[in-house]
Amino acid sequence: MKKMISVLLLCMGLFSPLLAETIYSVDFSKPFINITDNIDQVDVGHNTIYNNYYGNSWLLYSPGNSYIEITFTKTPEVTGIPTLIISHLHSLHNGYGYSPINVYINDKRFLDHYDPMFGYYTDDTFSLGTEIKDGVNKIKITFCKEGYTNYWINKLSIEFKEQ
Repeated sequence: MKKMISVLLLCMGLFSPLLAETIYSVDFSKPFINITDNIDQVDVGHNTIYNNYYGNSWLLYSPGNSYIEITFTKTPEVTGIPTLIISHLHSLHNGYGYSPINVYINDKRFLDHYDPMFGYYTDDTFSLGTEIKDGVNKIKITFCKEGYTNYWINKLSIEFKEQ
């Protein structure tokens, strides 16, 4: 039915398949985490706090303990290629920094010891392929125990774009 409506709207010039997308989004730029209606829950772990120092974001500062976990439900009507976009950075200490994270998708390690850029927020984009399934999904970011500077997150989104 969805495809029939899309085709009808496309023929009428009211729909562009390039613009069809669903976005699950979490905004970490405020003391209270803002989420889109389609996010079920956001959990934060030990020593994960809001801090306004680096452009207002949430800070993971306890290596091996700090984490953020996002839960959302994907319905079968949501189609397209899923992409994970994280706006984040690591801080420096005496000119150096290392704030690696692991990213788990549905309890499976997706990124291992990924260290974002330092000094300014970077939007890193990762294709999720078939990692996201219909039903409940979880994305968990953990601050690796080897980190020695802070990890900062400003925004996270999962986007499903039609081809």
